[in-house]
Amino acid sequence: MLRHPLPPISDKERAHRQDTVEWALAAQRRQGYTHDPVIENACKAFVASTLDRSGFRQALRTSA
Repeated sequence: MLRHPLPPISDKERAHRQDTVEWALAAQRRQGYTHDPVIENACKAFVASTLDRSGFRQALRTSA
């Protein structure tokens, strides 16, 4: 199935996504999270808008 590129996001939305990702990763670290490249890559893709929210959630569930 061909996926169309996601629409560009504003700098404000990118900053919001970055803050959200940093907050979530910090919460996971407090609970004993260890580095997982799949999660880190999903976070980067979400902030860069190459992954939408549903794809981001799916990537996180897949890595668990």
